[in-house]
Amino acid sequence: METITLRINPRSKAGKVFSDLVQLFSKLPGVEIVQEKSTYNNEFVKKVLYADKNDKRIRIKTKSIWDSI
Repeated sequence: METITLRINPRSKAGKVFSDLVQLFSKLPGVEIVQEKSTYNNEFVKKVLYADKNDKRIRIKTKSIWDSI
């Protein structure tokens, strides 16, 4: 058995075509499509996206990074 990991942009034309081909091949015997779940906690992802959307990020000036630690 061999595992192949692909990241496909479903919004691009090539991504759409490739996704259709994968679905076609998944119906063949010996081919299995496995989608892995994210290793990140959903609550953590929501907090990060919320902070990014509402500009609530913490910014540190790189020249004084050692002073802020």
